[in-house]
Amino acid sequence: MKPFCRQLRLKSVQQPRIPLARGIAAVAAVTAVLTATACSAAGPATVNTAAVTTASARTVTGPGTATGAAVRATGPGTIRGCKVGAWAEKVTDAGRVAWQVSLPVDASLPYGADEAPAPLAIGGLSLFPDGDALYALRLTDGRTAWHRAFAAAKNPGTGTVTGLWAWHGSVIVLLGVDSATPSLAALNPATGAVRWHVGLGAAPLEFGTVWLTSDGVAIAATGTQGRTVTAIDLAAGKRLWSRAYPHTPIPAVAGTTLVVETKTSGTSPATLTGLRARTGAPLWSRTGFPNWVTILAAPGGRVLVDGINVLPPPPPKKATVYPVIALSAATGKTLWQLKTKDNVSALWPQGDHLVIASGEYGVTYVQDPGARLALADLATGRVRWSVPEAAEPYATTLVAPNGDVLSFATTPATVSVIDRAARTGVPRWTAPIANVKVSNLFLAKPQGPNVLVAFPGAAADKPSRLLAINEATGRTEATDLLPYTASLGANFVAAPNAITVTGGAALLEPVQASCAVGVAPGGGAAAAHP
Repeated sequence: MKPFCRQLRLKSVQQPRIPLARGIAAVAAVTAVLTATACSAAGPATVNTAAVTTASARTVTGPGTATGAAVRATGPGTIRGCKVGAWAEKVTDAGRVAWQVSLPVDASLPYGADEAPAPLAIGGLSLFPDGDALYALRLTDGRTAWHRAFAAAKNPGTGTVTGLWAWHGSVIVLLGVDSATPSLAALNPATGAVRWHVGLGAAPLEFGTVWLTSDGVAIAATGTQGRTVTAIDLAAGKRLWSRAYPHTPIPAVAGTTLVVETKTSGTSPATLTGLRARTGAPLWSRTGFPNWVTILAAPGGRVLVDGINVLPPPPPKKATVYPVIALSAATGKTLWQLKTKDNVSALWPQGDHLVIASGEYGVTYVQDPGARLALADLATGRVRWSVPEAAEPYATTLVAPNGDVLSFATTPATVSVIDRAARTGVPRWTAPIANVKVSNLFLAKPQGPNVLVAFPGAAADKPSRLLAINEATGRTEATDLLPYTASLGANFVAAPNAITVTGGAALLEPVQASCAVGVAPGGGAAAAHP
């Protein structure tokens, strides 16, 4: 996962907020101020595409097998039974591994499960990032359609794939966010041919991601500490405009509108400004938000804002909690407000629904007796139900097609998946999966009766697991072990889930980047589920 300084006060759709207690020390690095300066039009930065090459296909094996690139770790100081590698997998709704392909791992790259984006399904292909390469495998059988490497001989980190999106028949690829020359490229999904390639400044990319508008503009926080907002046209790879700020602005995108959060000092109230993403022209501006604020784009052209006054540190024992506010991204007007008793730890907007996790500021989630989970109407803010639950804010929370809410609930002793009834919030079933606090927990709902659940293994030398649980009954229909000691991970700034749903199946990429003792895949866990 990216350093906390890249995640503070930032949300994208379905992305949980970074809890204040874990990020307060880095506040000074990301406080921002809005000083309007002239937009500067510029042509695209030139990028050397000579290093972008096509290589031969990997070998595909039968269902449930993996061969090729994995290297078994041996000798002192290594995890027993560990193999370094990455594996592309397609799993059906029933929990059956349809196919599995071994991919290489280059240990010299700034690489790991928490850095890679989730796989992408487009045009009958599944695209898997793998360090500085991208593999396109056929969805039907996993056989390789093409493979493209982005490595630069003198600086291989510039080619590390850290973002994948589909836009109007192109694959948008974000490269080298931690290098001095991050860039954005568009590929032909059928062949992997590069359609354009544009630079994103001469400094590592703040927040480690870009935001895409509905009309084809990519927004990035570029330059030193991300103090320049840069807009790129996705059709041509041309730079549309850029605007510099004295401090790091925090962006969110809803439809064709860019909303930027800024501050005049570390302790000042926040200001939100709406801009036309394609031109940078201002639409509206609002002040008076708390000095720690989170903005989250939501369906329907909405922007959700929540916050708490905790600065300057140390924070008060009982900080003032502000309501969750839904704004129109186009006008900045308040659509509704929703008051929670305690600080909001995560918001998950999905369809017509908004799932809200809250708890007392500064209290560990599994030990917070006042933590709650609520379901609200995204259009009106009306709360349908609110129940006691310490929901894990770093994990996936889903609203099922029938309206039920599926979440990972934590206690000091367990982690469980809970299915709560859409109308009342009463648990329909509970599935315990771990007997200690864990990270890297993922849920996915392909078409069909089951929900897929992924979680880490019992120890560093034990495999992670993928369960297929019947969504109606809570019964475990299948259990799959991920390869060797590999685990799933996600960059929660860019995307909240490591599992990509495609019809009645899901794509995932377990990774084991190191076999050194002390490297616990997925953060380490003790599995309780059989």
